[in-house]
Amino acid sequence: MAITVLVLDPLPTTVPGVMVMFMGPATGPAIKGIVTLSLTLSTVAVTMLEQLRSLGQSLNPELYPQNPLAKAVAYALEREAGLRIYLGDPDVPIDTNHLERALRPIPMGRKNWLFNWTEVGARYVGVIQGLIVTCRLHDINPYTYLIDVLQRISNHPAYRVEELTPRLWKDTFAHQPLRSDADIVNNVLK
Repeated sequence: MAITVLVLDPLPTTVPGVMVMFMGPATGPAIKGIVTLSLTLSTVAVTMLEQLRSLGQSLNPELYPQNPLAKAVAYALEREAGLRIYLGDPDVPIDTNHLERALRPIPMGRKNWLFNWTEVGARYVGVIQGLIVTCRLHDINPYTYLIDVLQRISNHPAYRVEELTPRLWKDTFAHQPLRSDADIVNNVLK
């Protein structure tokens, strides 16, 4: 994957396949050039994060509130822990947009869910909503999943309860889910 990165200080002259384009003097002393690398992001990311940290420490404090570069560096360094997780694991997505889209139907029914009577009821509504969203993320029909798990849970061993989570249920039980009596009657009548 080819990526474009800002190289701070010093320029990596030992990396093969590096093309350097120097920027004008208006960019400031911290930015030495733009480097296009044909490397994976994870091999360069940690070095760049350390360079970003040193840039943040070397910026002039008098320019700090007004300088857009200083604002950007401060913003990135405030979120360094999350950035390190993202850069260290290629399976971690850069954003949570897919989760936010999946949770969008929940606010639409908020008026109906205002009256849970107790905190315990509200907690159970949250658990059910989480299960439904997780099912949708794994391409599982939530109705089929809930019918199967609610019938299976009384006979399923407690030490293997993780098999009933949507992700593992899909691999273990989705090929032959248990059906409700209403589903069986409806299929016979059709």
